[in-house]
Amino acid sequence: MKRGITKLGIFPFVFSIGSIAFAAPAQAQPVSRPGAEYQTIAEDGAWCWFADPRAAHQQGTLSRTYIGFVNRSGDIKIIAHDTATKQVESYTLRKGLNKDDHASPALLVRLDGRL
Repeated sequence: MKRGITKLGIFPFVFSIGSIAFAAPAQAQPVSRPGAEYQTIAEDGAWCWFADPRAAHQQGTLSRTYIGFVNRSGDIKIIAHDTATKQVESYTLRKGLNKDDHASPALLVRLDGRL
């Protein structure tokens, strides 16, 4: 009878070392925060699910997120949220177009950087 480690005997050892070597790093759990801690971007706005994308982020000389919606007066609006300064700018694309969430704009940041 030969002495040595049998194939079956080495398997758990190799498997254990492999598991340690390829184990994924622990992921930090997201921290829940009350809704009151989030910044309000617009008090009055709605959009429809098929008007995607409803928001677009542009990273360039400015880091801004643009959000399109229709308000309860039927105005078509765009909000620009500067992610660095937290400032918000509001633009009206069209006044009184339609008091319906289906009138909300879809957004696209073009390759040349224009919205």
